[in-house]
Amino acid sequence: MEQSIELLLNGIQMRKLYEKLIEPLQKEYGLRKIDMKLLYYLSKWDEKHNTAKDLNRLRMFTKGHISQSIHRMKEQKLVWILQDQEDRRYEHILLTEKAIGIVQELEKIHEKIRSITFQGISEEEIRFMVQIAEKINGNIEDSLNKYL
Repeated sequence: MEQSIELLLNGIQMRKLYEKLIEPLQKEYGLRKIDMKLLYYLSKWDEKHNTAKDLNRLRMFTKGHISQSIHRMKEQKLVWILQDQEDRRYEHILLTEKAIGIVQELEKIHEKIRSITFQGISEEEIRFMVQIAEKINGNIEDSLNKYL
């Protein structure tokens, strides 16, 4: 049981499944894993949470990786940068029409992963799992804020 929880919390198997399913999409568009993750993230957040600093705050990637990925995607015309009107120090990263098509394909992959992951699990069990995940994430976030 402990090993199962450890694997789930580390997300190793989930990451492997995700990487396997996005591989054809990566090859088709010449993108890296980080590019795919950032495109998906940017598609899910509003225009106030789409800066490099917001991406870094997720603690998913380093500033350097984010910068390189944004630069690559800008060259591929997948994103464009808009300077914040209120605070010129911030630049908002926005998706282009070209990126929207890729994001729609990514959404299908995420839906397939959800379907695979929650197969045979009831709505009640999912709600319970969400509650536990929120508590675990809160504990981790509190610790990170304490030690960073």
